[in-house]
Amino acid sequence: MAVRDVKGVARSLHYDMAKLHDVDIPREHPILTWMVHYAGSVITRGQLGKDGMTAFQRWKGKRFKGALPPFAECILYRPAGKRGSKLDEKYVDGIFLGIVERSSEIYVGTAAGVVRGSRLRRRPPSETSNKELLLAVRGTPWRAVLGSPGIDEVPVVVDAAPVVAEGDLPAGPGVHVPEERQLYILKNVELVRHGYTEGCQGCNAARAGSAARHTPLDVGGGTPRATEPADPGLCGAPLAHRRVALGR
Repeated sequence: MAVRDVKGVARSLHYDMAKLHDVDIPREHPILTWMVHYAGSVITRGQLGKDGMTAFQRWKGKRFKGALPPFAECILYRPAGKRGSKLDEKYVDGIFLGIVERSSEIYVGTAAGVVRGSRLRRRPPSETSNKELLLAVRGTPWRAVLGSPGIDEVPVVVDAAPVVAEGDLPAGPGVHVPEERQLYILKNVELVRHGYTEGCQGCNAARAGSAARHTPLDVGGGTPRATEPADPGLCGAPLAHRRVALGR
């Protein structure tokens, strides 16, 4: 159904273009590719669906109200982007080829290729035909200017920063870097099992019934392995070390 609609609109556009410029368009001419491209734009903006809305209205939430010239009409257009200097011509001649879907710009055919225009002005009816300019148009939707990417392809320029040493790289996503935790001794666990150690701040605080004190990590000879048996000659520091190592 969609293919049939595009073919029908394209035939109408082809007939009007040939009549406007009084010329037979060669079958291999690149402007015919833009004719099919523009046929889709016409259907998007003008053909009503079963819901009474156009595809453009369903897409944008409003009707298309722009006034467009006939396909392949000779127009005056302002090139998109910044002008090189104030001496550059504000409007230049071109052939109207269609609409840039995601902006308010238009496609314009020239002898150097297809370019984008930010604005257009229609010529008087006696000046809308230009057979020579029409046949001189070059460029297709997939190769707007010979030797360059397609008109919808924007080259990506990568400006690489200096290489960062591996040791200076931040931790990758999902990598958990645990913070250092202080060692603590439970009075009813480690001290009941192992007793008190002289010189241990935590043991002295527990024996005196005062506020808990931090136990240095070097008490008890360092962090033992999980399978290391408990030594009754030490306080609860080794077991507490094990709990810290296991993240408890």
